Amino acid sequence: MDIYYGSFEEGIKRFVFGLNLDRVEIEKDKRETPKTGVDYFARIKAKIKSDFFFGGGTVEVDFHVQSETESKNIKNWDSLLYNGSIYLLKNGIVVTSFHKVDRFYQSDKPPEIWEWAGNLVEAFNDKRIKDRIGFMFGDSSVIALPPDANYVQVILRGLVASGEEELLIFKIRHVNGGFESFSYAINLGDWFVFPVVGTSVSGSAIDIKKIDSLIEELNSNLTVCLIEFDVDLKELEDKFLKELYGIRRDFYDDLNHKIKNRNLPDDIRQEYALEFLEIQKDFDDKKFLHALRNLRSLLEESGKYLCELNGIKVPENATKKIILPLIIKNEILEPRLDSWFDAFYAIANKAAHSVSLQDLNVFEQQYFLQQAIIIGELLYFEILSKIEKISDPTYLK
Repeated sequence: MDIYYGSFEEGIKRFVFGLNLDRVEIEKDKRETPKTGVDYFARIKAKIKSDFFFGGGTVEVDFHVQSETESKNIKNWDSLLYNGSIYLLKNGIVVTSFHKVDRFYQSDKPPEIWEWAGNLVEAFNDKRIKDRIGFMFGDSSVIALPPDANYVQVILRGLVASGEEELLIFKIRHVNGGFESFSYAINLGDWFVFPVVGTSVSGSAIDIKKIDSLIEELNSNLTVCLIEFDVDLKELEDKFLKELYGIRRDFYDDLNHKIKNRNLPDDIRQEYALEFLEIQKDFDDKKFLHALRNLRSLLEESGKYLCELNGIKVPENATKKIILPLIIKNEILEPRLDSWFDAFYAIANKAAHSVSLQDLNVFEQQYFLQQAIIIGELLYFEILSKIEKISDPTYLK
């Protein structure tokens, strides 16, 4: 394949027509150097038509083709780089972006420059139409936070107080029959998502109005880009739960490795490792209630053993109501962890009687259970660390 500037210019046209651009401005740079290669660059700036992206906005495209050669004939290239980026903006804020980079060698038989550009635009449009969540959130990390309207307002006011000048917010509507619910997402480098913070009916409708009023108020102090769109709630759940599973799996693998390699008595290490493996399996199978119940038992067993190591007598059938106060009272663990235990058991006790969770939607159930598991794991690790320390023959009580 020969490299020629005409193919690059044809590629620019593919961006313009494929993105349905209006009022286009193009900056171009062309360099062709024997024994070095070609370096073609274009920056496209244009208006987006209203039906293309939430009432319109602007787009910026960076298109770059670069070759390397040791030949005097620049068409005899050794390697070839295609690089394209599309940025969609509203109110001057980048809302989402799409990138593609490919490096080719002669043996790869790369596509023509214009063909590659057309394929990039096609992939961009395909994602925009078929994968709304993936398109809007891009490659940024997604962090799910409590579905609490007050929490959203605290975060928003905190951002203003911290001196933020720009704010990108998504208001996501979920429609199920005649019922509407709303989630919010705030971009802070990563996306902080507050799932299902309210509905269009009853008292929670007031919460939504408060958030919207606050966003409108903030718009007078800083540049706010608010984008509203509809997404099926299940699609939102699938996206975020998948993210959480990935994070938790890494945590489980790491913690399980640490348990197996801690300086614990052999019988205790084996017992705790096996029980933790069972919890890990439940988590992977999305059996969160079962995982939480087992974790609660494991905390009580390890807490009881920790008391015994410290010479504290614990009744045979003691529960957390007896064990945990003993641990804190005797300063075996730091007093600050008392509130952590309270937070864990507040949810774990509900999990033990799952009927009390039925007033929550599926996402809320999954979210609260996972948060409790995270807290429980951290507490378990604190207990193991103390057991390891006390089990060390050189430890002085």
